[in-house]
Order: sequence, then structure tokens, then C-alpha cells
Amino acid sequence: MKIAIDIKSALGEKTGKGVYAWNIVKEMVESGDGSNDKSKKHEFLLYSPDVEDPFLDELGKRKNVEIVKISEGGLKWHFRVFEEVASKYKNGKLDAYFSPSSFIVAAMFYAVKMIGGGPKVFITIHDLVAFLYSATHNKRSVFIEKMTLKWALKAANGVFAVSENTANDVALKFGIPREKIVITHNAVGEVFLENGASKKIGSGTDVKKKYNLPKKYILSLGTLVPRKNLPFTLRVFEELCKGKNGSEKGDLFEHELVIVGGKGWGGTSDEVLKIASENEKVHHLGYVPHEDLPAIYAGADLFLYPSLYEGFGIPPLEAMACGTPVIVSNMSSLPEVVGSAAIQIDPTNEQEMQDAILGLLKDEKKRQSLIKLGHERVKNFSWEKSAKTILDTMAS
Repeated sequence: MKIAIDIKSALGEKTGKGVYAWNIVKEMVESGDGSNDKSKKHEFLLYSPDVEDPFLDELGKRKNVEIVKISEGGLKWHFRVFEEVASKYKNGKLDAYFSPSSFIVAAMFYAVKMIGGGPKVFITIHDLVAFLYSATHNKRSVFIEKMTLKWALKAANGVFAVSENTANDVALKFGIPREKIVITHNAVGEVFLENGASKKIGSGTDVKKKYNLPKKYILSLGTLVPRKNLPFTLRVFEELCKGKNGSEKGDLFEHELVIVGGKGWGGTSDEVLKIASENEKVHHLGYVPHEDLPAIYAGADLFLYPSLYEGFGIPPLEAMACGTPVIVSNMSSLPEVVGSAAIQIDPTNEQEMQDAILGLLKDEKKRQSLIKLGHERVKNFSWEKSAKTILDTMAS
């Protein structure tokens, strides 16, 4: 097959959807080179903005890859991709179009497919934040997704979702039979896996110095947006530091709080940055490159992820891969992702979160049990498996 892919989100600084796009495209290209099975050889036409990026350099070395850079920005970029893909399909040079994150180009193909034209179209849906929690999401993103997802679904020959939770949300919201949505889970990148991470963790002293990390800390990671529930985490942390619920908590709690994540939207960024500037035990590192994250995860005694809504939630798995016990929200996809390998809490109950943190810090046997369960849990998810599922679905 000849497959066109929008790789825009896989470039530059990556979180969530970008991490998925980077890993899935990488694995699709490797799986489709025909080295293991000539019958499954695929060619890829990858559409990118006109930028320089190490990922483009890496992909450009592949014999089964052609990179097309488009200089226009904004919506014009998506129109150009649509025109290019439609033209190549018409001339017999393309079989399918896949978008691992955006719905814009796929939506444009709806009108074309109504008159019996256009390539096979495939999309991945990560979450329905724009529909279910729109008040906590970027207004521009909400507008675009509400304008395009419905039509992208109508144009799509195949729909992928990163979790059962997201698949169920999509089926319920848009009336699509659940069995028509194929699950392609997120996973943990090579840098976080035990062998790869150990090399980075070995240089943890350098990373610790680079970010001036405290001796004892608990970790929170996520873009500073409302649904990540960071104000909740900060309130819990401040109460623990005060020892408000008993001197034992104040005496016991020697840990500091490290927050990793770029600035987002809404008032969350301002609130977190203000508290970090006023409280010497709160450290906001901003966006951290993936190669430095394993050492930061491994240096933490606990990882906290009390998110209000996730389509999947990769960070808890990353923490598990690095040997750090995890406390997560019991909402949306997170129970599906972590299983019994993490402590699940109500992300609106501050006392429950406090008790979970203190319990794990005091109970070394429980910590070690979660670490072991976490290493096993990570093995259930594979970028290679998800990429092969996508290619097999396209070819069927």
C-alpha cells in the first residue's frame, strides 16, 4: 500500500497526541519496510510543515519514505495536504490517508467520498475532551474538533481509539457501533523501558544537577491545563507540609513537589507558577525533553496523576517503567491503563489523596509491590503492536 500520513503533531515538543504520532509513525514505517514479510511492504508519503526536525532526518533515511514539506501555515497547510493527497489518489499514486491526531483533512474528504471518490481514510481519536470537558480545554481546539470530528467520522473507512474508554465515549456520542472502532493503545517509548531507562537513570546525577532537583521529592507531570487537576495536587501537598491534620504528618512529610509540564491555557498555569514562586518546596521545571524524563521519574519516591479526564494517560506507564510507584485518578481511562499496578483515588477527595501519599511513603513493602506490578503492567502495551494493528486494518 501507498499511505499518506499527516505527521505535523510528531514534530517539535511533544506531549500526548504528539508522542502517539511520533511513535506510531516510526513503528509503521519500520513495520512496513518489508524486511520481515515482503507481502506487508508499504510506502509512506509523510506530510510535514516546512521545518527542520531530527525526526524528519531520521525518517528521510528510509527507502520506503518520501517527505513532503508544505510551507503554508494554519488552515492553508491542511488544504494543501488535502489537495496533494486527492491529486495523488486520482493519479493512482496513493491508496490511503491516515491522521494520527488531526481531523481537519479527513473531514474535507467527506464531500469527495459522497460522490464516490477519494482514498481510504483512517483517523485516530485520543479523547473527547472538546465535547465532554470543553470548559477545561483550549477554545480554539474545541471549536476545530467540534467542526471537524463528525465529518471525519463519516469520511473514515477505519477509526482507531487509544483506549476502551475513548472508544466507548465515541460510540455513545456519535452513534457509531462500538465494534467498528479498533483499539490502538498508547505505550511507553524505548527511552523509558527498563534497559533504555537504566542508561539514563545511570546519569541521573547529571539530570539532577541540570534541573536542581531536591533530595526527596514526589513528581507530577502534565501540561498546565485545568483537567490535569494540578491545583488539587498543590492543595494536598500544602496541607501535608503544614501537618494540619496532625503533627505526625508535618513531621513525616519531608518531600518536596516537582512539577513537569509546559504552560497551557486557562488559569491553571498562572496559579501553578505563582505557588511555585512563593513556596520553596514546589519546583516547576516547565517542559522537559523526553531523554531527561527517565532520570526524573526514577528519582521520585512517588508519581501523582489525579487527572479529571484522560483519553489514555501515558505518564503513569512511564513512571512504572522507571520503577516509581503511582497514584492516579479513578476516572475515565486511567483505571483501564494502570489496572492493579497503581493506587486509584477520587480526584476530588483531598483527604483520600493525602492518605494515599502518606501510606505509600511509610509502607516500603507496598511500594515494592507496586514497583513490581508496574514493571509487569508496562509490558501489556506496545507501540509496535498498535502500529501493526493499524497497518493490518488498512490492508483488510
